[in-house]
Parts: sequence; structure tokens; C-alpha cells
Amino acid sequence: MEILKTRTGLLELLPKGIVIAELGVFEGAFSTQIKRIVKPSELYLVDVFSGRTMSGDKDGRHCKHIDLNTSYQTLTQVYSRDEHVHIIKPLKKNHEENVKIFEKELAYQGLSVIIPTRECIVSLNKRMREKFKEKKEEKV
Repeated sequence: MEILKTRTGLLELLPKGIVIAELGVFEGAFSTQIKRIVKPSELYLVDVFSGRTMSGDKDGRHCKHIDLNTSYQTLTQVYSRDEHVHIIKPLKKNHEENVKIFEKELAYQGLSVIIPTRECIVSLNKRMREKFKEKKEEKV
């Protein structure tokens, strides 16, 4: 068994053109390495992209706090330059447009990235309760 010193070393061992999902994208630095080194046929980037989080080493040093909303905006800017990268809102009103995007990318013979995003159900419920409360107070 070989112990790798870095996770980049793992990428160098993977076959080119495979399907990869990165869970916990953070700021997208490793996503860029995955795309550059492995050249995946499909790349799925999964994160909550809402709220705040922190990352650091196992000793608690070199900690970095980030706003995941900002991380999402940064990833959007980085990947929006590629015509085969799409950030979609999976809502009923966008269904037809989203289907066209999926059809186009399924027909494409290279790397396609589709990032579905929507508001967290917990934050949506909280926002809707606050909105309802405000409307109720306006009537009084």
C-alpha cells in the first residue's frame, strides 16, 4: 500500500476522462486541480454554498473562515468562462431551459459541468416565516 503525501498525488494516479464528484468544494482550488490533472468527462461540484464555514489543519492551525455565498460567487465567475459549464436553478419555472442545457451537454463529447443551486430549505422556511410575520405586523 502506498501512502500519498498530498491529495494531488491521488489525482495523478486516477485515469483520465473518468466521472468525478468533489464533495465539499470550499473555494474551488482542488476542483481546478481535478479539472487540470484528470480531465474528467464529467465533474460534479457539491457543497451547501450557503452560510459560513471554516477549514484548517488537524492541529487547528492555519484556519480559514469563509462565507460560502462568496465561494459560490467566485466559482460562478471562474467556471462561467467555459461554455460547457452551467450553473442552473432547478425550479419549475426554469424546467424547459434546464432540460435544453442537459440535452446540449449530454450530446457534447467533452467535459460538461452542470451545477444545480437553490436556496437551502431551512433558510427558505426561515425567510418565509419572517416575511409572513412582517406582512402580519403591517396589517395590525
